[in-house]
Amino acid sequence: MAEPYTLLGQILLQEDRRPEAETYLQQSLQIARRCFGPHYPLLATTLEALAHLAHVGGRNDTALTMMREVVTIRDKVSGSNNPSTIRAREALAEYSTR
Repeated sequence: MAEPYTLLGQILLQEDRRPEAETYLQQSLQIARRCFGPHYPLLATTLEALAHLAHVGGRNDTALTMMREVVTIRDKVSGSNNPSTIRAREALAEYSTR
């Protein structure tokens, strides 16, 4: 049930419709947390998109907090050598330097 909201949020983000994207991504996040728990892969995907929105919106503390959670989820679900985990660590490092 959360996945369509994430997909729509990602599409809106690609179209630079940030406020609308954030609304759908937040809805997905709430559903995923409630229904699937803290280590669900879609939760990481949604958090990653929200972290990007926070980062480009100048809310770096929020972006960092979200990306730390993404790294934790991806590491637990996919392993530390998985490309998605590595990309999440790289994004976290990028957000940390700004």
